[in-house]
Amino acid sequence: MKRIEPLYLLLLFAVLAVFGAYEANVQKEELQEEYARYMSLNELAGKLVSAKRAYGVHRKQDLLHLLHLPRIQRFATIKEERSAVRLRVKSMPAGDASWLLSKLLNDTYPVHTLDLQRSKEGRIDLEMEIRW
Repeated sequence: MKRIEPLYLLLLFAVLAVFGAYEANVQKEELQEEYARYMSLNELAGKLVSAKRAYGVHRKQDLLHLLHLPRIQRFATIKEERSAVRLRVKSMPAGDASWLLSKLLNDTYPVHTLDLQRSKEGRIDLEMEIRW
C-alpha cells in the first residue's frame, strides 16, 4: 500500500480553503442583499402602520364626533356611507365655516372632494366628501 504524499494533502487543504473563502464571500453578499431588502420592508411597514393610524376607523369616529357638534349640526346635513362621509352645509356663518375647515384640513382626513361657495353676505355653502 502506498503512502499519500504530504504535498497532495497540502494542495487539497489549500483548494478547500480557497473554495470555502469563495463560498463565504458569496453568502456574505447574499446576506447583505437580504438585509437591505429587510430594511426596505421594515421602512414600508412603518409607513403602513402610520397610515393606518392616520386613516383608521378611529379617525372616522373622530370625524363624526366633530361633525355632530351643535356648532356644525345646525347648518349641516351629514350622510354616512360605508367608505365615505358626505357633508353638505347651507348658509353657515363664515367664522364657523372657517373653524370647521381648519379642523378638517389641518388634520389627516382623506378629503376627496371639496366645493366651497360664498352664498350671502358672511354665509358659506360647503359640500365635502371624505373617503376611506
